[in-house]
Amino acid sequence: MLETRTGEAVELEHAGQAVGEAVEEGTRRLAERWEDTRARMRTRARDAAQATRRAARATDSWVQDHPWPAAGIAAFVGVVLGALACRRTG
Repeated sequence: MLETRTGEAVELEHAGQAVGEAVEEGTRRLAERWEDTRARMRTRARDAAQATRRAARATDSWVQDHPWPAAGIAAFVGVVLGALACRRTG
């Protein structure tokens, strides 16, 4: 009877070690994926910031070259947004 319990205890110990190893492997893989994801997000954020700066420079240049059409467009957009705001609240 003592041998059976000892065998079961050994089996449980091996099972516990296997679970521990699986958890360690899962933790390692998760950390790798987390770092990969962070690196991709940093790259995308940098690219988005560069694209935004380019768009802002292009817009500024166009407004400097065409001030009256820019003012007209801004006024039109303001009227449309004002009308939509009044329609929702009224």
